[in-house]
Amino acid sequence: MFAAHPYFGSNSASPLRNSLESLGMTFTDLPIDQLVQNDRPWLWEAYRLDPMGRAGHAAFVELLGNGWTTKGACKEPGDEYERIIEHGEADLRSGDKDPMVHFYVGSAYKTIFDAANVSPDDEYVDRRRFTAEAESARLKAIDHYRIALASLTDRTVRKDVWNRVMRLLLGRSGEQPEYICFYD
Repeated sequence: MFAAHPYFGSNSASPLRNSLESLGMTFTDLPIDQLVQNDRPWLWEAYRLDPMGRAGHAAFVELLGNGWTTKGACKEPGDEYERIIEHGEADLRSGDKDPMVHFYVGSAYKTIFDAANVSPDDEYVDRRRFTAEAESARLKAIDHYRIALASLTDRTVRKDVWNRVMRLLLGRSGEQPEYICFYD
């Protein structure tokens, strides 16, 4: 459903949107864009109903990749990277071996490293907040990416992970932090 209709105009009262709302779909207002975003309540419900099954795990991985939120416009408290690390590391400690969980946790740690290396005059991220954790986060990201590489099968994702690991091994960032939400 989200792939087909992730957004609607905020002023629209379309029959489709009305039908979706009557079925329990919820939407987040994105005022800058004059849109509302589907909050994907059915994804959360799949995770809640089947946390140990295939559907629940697929929902878990999707939620992790979205910063453990489905709300638009930075509506959740805290930064996405923190939620990914919290939920992803707990999942891995419980025995999950899914390479995508390692990929997303690695990306969350990479976010800390990237945030510590933004331009000093970046208007969205205060790099001083991340400096003390940067090296530890870089090493953790490398570890998670290496584990993911051992069993990822999608060539595009493997190439992306390989490039991320190489930049991290060289101590290079230069990228916008992936899991810090700023809505402008």
